[in-house]
Amino acid sequence: MKKILILIIAIAFASVKMNAQDYNWAVGVRFSDFMGGVSIKKSVSTNDKIEGILAIPYWHGANLTGLYERNILKIDERFYLYCGAGAHTGSWKYKNEDENKNYFFLGVDVIAGLEYTFSTIPFSLSIDYKPSYNIIGHSGFNFAGGGIAIRYAF
Repeated sequence: MKKILILIIAIAFASVKMNAQDYNWAVGVRFSDFMGGVSIKKSVSTNDKIEGILAIPYWHGANLTGLYERNILKIDERFYLYCGAGAHTGSWKYKNEDENKNYFFLGVDVIAGLEYTFSTIPFSLSIDYKPSYNIIGHSGFNFAGGGIAIRYAF
């Protein structure tokens, strides 16, 4: 993971200046409460984006999330408040001395966050809150869904 982050930073410093929020794609890493992973964002219009997150918990398993996000408040030329919704699926292995189970889950997500796109380097930085509800599998709410992401924007 460190090598990927170093590569992204090196590419950024070798790249040209970008305009605020004018990226078509943004690819990077996202870290949350108990998992880290890859985040890919695609602009579909001036204020709308879709995001895919492949998260790997710090134990066995994986989680794939798809989100539709909209910029709802322009704080300045490079700083936006956004919100959105989507769905997730995945599996994880619960293992202790009494139990060894694999869980499959499917659910819905909401997201609200702040995104800042730098003007001198092609990066965006975001902080968000993404609670979710599992409908199938280990059902229930997960209110611990905050995250931080840094993405190379192009």
